[in-house]
Amino acid sequence: MRLFSLQLLLLNVRGPVSFEALKTFNSVVYQTCKAAALAHGLLESDDKWDRCLTEASIHAPSATSLRELFVYILTNCSPSEPHRLWNNHRERMSDDYFFEMHYQLPNNETELVPS
Repeated sequence: MRLFSLQLLLLNVRGPVSFEALKTFNSVVYQTCKAAALAHGLLESDDKWDRCLTEASIHAPSATSLRELFVYILTNCSPSEPHRLWNNHRERMSDDYFFEMHYQLPNNETELVPS
C-alpha cells in the first residue's frame, strides 16, 4: 500500500521538489504517503466498510454470511487496511468455529486454551 500511495501522489501532485513537498496538502505535512493520499482524496478510508461489517454482524444470520461479505469487500472494494477490518470483526466472523470446537472438546471443557 505504501508504494501504491506513493505512486498515486507522484501521478497527481504537480511539481513536488522533495518527499516533504509530496506529503504536504493544504499546508499540512503528513507523516506517510498513505495519509497524504487520503487527504488529497486519492484513497478512501475504510470507515464505510467497517460500518457495513458492524451493521451486518447485527443482522447477519450466520458467521458464514459475514465472512462472505468480508471476502466480497476484499475482492471488489479494495479496502486500504484489510487487517484492521479483520481485527475489528474477527470474533463475529469466526464464532461458528469457536462453538464447533467447544462441542468437539472432550467432556465439553469450557476453555479452548488452558489457563
